[in-house]
Amino acid sequence: MLQYQREFAHAAIDAGADIVVGHGPHMILPLELHAGRPVIYRGRNFSFLYEHGNKPHADWVGMFTHAEIVERSIRRLEISFVRRDEADRTIVRSVHDEPGERDELIASSAANGAALTVEGDRLVLQL
Repeated sequence: MLQYQREFAHAAIDAGADIVVGHGPHMILPLELHAGRPVIYRGRNFSFLYEHGNKPHADWVGMFTHAEIVERSIRRLEISFVRRDEADRTIVRSVHDEPGERDELIASSAANGAALTVEGDRLVLQL
């Protein structure tokens, strides 16, 4: 992520936001905890068949998040991966099916103070 993205996310949380979900590059980016609140720098990355210049994404993996909200409070945040299949459909993947992305996301998020653990087929952000 870029420095301005971090500054913006921190300012939003400092102003009272419970969660920040960013949008930007079509790639998986680390999560962060700022003041105990989750920052998802790239939380919706469902499906992209082509990159810039109309070149097909050969080995693209995306992610999306699930937030459980109880009594106006985020109780649980889960992450799933997606990939396009041979028929160009976007399918949900287990984090066990994408070990490179899983391990990279866990490590890069840990560097931002966000502990991710594997639970079943998803990653869970420890809040």
